[in-house]
Amino acid sequence: MNIDPSSGSILNAGQLSAALVVTLFLVWTLARQVRVVRAFLRRYRRGGAILDFVLLPAGVYAAGYLVASTLGDYDLGEWQAFVEGLTHLGVFLAFGYGAARIVAARIEERADGGQRPMSRIARTTLFAACIFAGFLLFLITNNYSPTKLYVSTGAVAAILAFAMQQTLGDFFSGLALSIEKPFRTGDRLRFDDGSEGVVVDINWRSTQLQSMNGGMYVIPNAMLSRQRFLNLRGAGQTYAQGFDIRVSGAADPREVIALLSEAVSRCQSVLRTPAPVVRLKDGSIRPYTYSAWVHFPDYPAMFAGREELYLEMHAALRAAGLEVAAPIHDIRLDPADTAASGAHHRP
Repeated sequence: MNIDPSSGSILNAGQLSAALVVTLFLVWTLARQVRVVRAFLRRYRRGGAILDFVLLPAGVYAAGYLVASTLGDYDLGEWQAFVEGLTHLGVFLAFGYGAARIVAARIEERADGGQRPMSRIARTTLFAACIFAGFLLFLITNNYSPTKLYVSTGAVAAILAFAMQQTLGDFFSGLALSIEKPFRTGDRLRFDDGSEGVVVDINWRSTQLQSMNGGMYVIPNAMLSRQRFLNLRGAGQTYAQGFDIRVSGAADPREVIALLSEAVSRCQSVLRTPAPVVRLKDGSIRPYTYSAWVHFPDYPAMFAGREELYLEMHAALRAAGLEVAAPIHDIRLDPADTAASGAHHRP
């Protein structure tokens, strides 16, 4: 880019055009803060990203042109050349940022359609990679050899890698979790020790989960990647679970299944599709164990639905003259031990 105005009229015309571009960019930046415009951009994400891709480099170029041309008026050639080079670099970085915005907008549109949203660490990595690519293109187009940059960057990277082993381990573990996507923001995770929480954030160092009592688990990504957990999913993801109930073995199992099925059908929290299933789970010992396998809209809905389910099953059994039976345990005594115990306690 060469900014070399040669006459007053041309300079004024160029400055006017640059000022109009800068004004247009500022108006666009301010308009994005308006609620109506924000709602429009949330609906048409790629459209806003494409405008950023065009207007941001244009705004950087125009602003640099205004500054450089003003410096040229005062015969500050060295400063003018410095601003020109800085503007050229800014344009390439702006194009890299704009390209990242378009890719991120595409991923966010897919997330709006029900797919997994982009985590913060994946978004940060995307923008860093695109901006760095813009920087490399700047070096190549200006005939700068990036060899020295590679050598110095490699030396610095080696020092940082040694000093920040744990931090880098967390970063790359978080990046791996973002790529593999075993969970997403809003999912509920349960660990082997019984603790569970909802994923609220995945950043470059840790994953944060909010517990049911409002507390916050902060788990380093490296530790989380080595742990085993159960993903209970989040809102909008159906959750299935079986609930056992014991009824006296004297009752006809077919009648009990019919009663429990009718009770389950009255539960408003239980989904009709897939259909609930009631089965005799264990009829080998008394009392018999029956199981109701049902689906809920999501895991949080299970808590209220579980209470409703048991209340309806108890009411149905009570109306039929049946009760929930307690476990029966047979205790067998050896006659010899009984006689010995009686002799020991005889006065």
